[in-house]
Amino acid sequence: MLNFQDLFDNIFLKSVKAVIVIDDKNLKYAKHHYSNFIKDFYLIYPALNFTERTTNHDNVSKKIKNIFKNPSKFLTIVGTLDIKKNTIEAIKLLKFLNEKKQKYELVIVGAGELESELKKSVEELLLSNKVYFTGKVNFDELSYIYQNTYCNLFFAKNQTWGLTPFEALMYNKPSIVSNESGCSEFLERHKINYIYKLNDSYEGCLKFLEENCQNFTYDKSKLVELLPKNYIKKLLSIIF
Repeated sequence: MLNFQDLFDNIFLKSVKAVIVIDDKNLKYAKHHYSNFIKDFYLIYPALNFTERTTNHDNVSKKIKNIFKNPSKFLTIVGTLDIKKNTIEAIKLLKFLNEKKQKYELVIVGAGELESELKKSVEELLLSNKVYFTGKVNFDELSYIYQNTYCNLFFAKNQTWGLTPFEALMYNKPSIVSNESGCSEFLERHKINYIYKLNDSYEGCLKFLEENCQNFTYDKSKLVELLPKNYIKKLLSIIF
């Protein structure tokens, strides 16, 4: 008797002509699991619009503006406060930096089921005066936050691709990116940002923050393949 996986493999997958994935990790996974059924695998990175964005400061709350009045280096983590986004890792990094007598503060942008738990962790680690929870923000507030960020953090676990490292790049801001995120291999290959292996030492993060973030630059030509026109061109070449 066929179980569900057998049914999926033997009936559905045999009718699939090709698979399109959006990052290197999913390409490896797909080839490993489905190469017996499917011949063609295509990798097309998500399209990104790198048009320069403007900020309407009238739409930025006083609460958000007041955060950045402090003379500190601000780390930012943006996203839903859930297990997948792994916000706790950013809090632990801040604790490490604090113990190293480094002047960093953390802005946590977003809301979610772990918000109260994360706030409790901040209190227990004696970081309440260095961590700011903004809750949900509007477009102009997020833009303002990126503009005033020293470094963006993206510590997501088992994350397909990942958007905030590229949002930060639109404002010429660097990121520390989890090696478990889908975009990590792309960024590492092009030597953009720092790829952090989850559960590793934070020393590499500290070195990147102190040596690479102050005058951060990157080669924008490395992102040409992510432009919408190139995404569409590649997609059409596969279809036709």
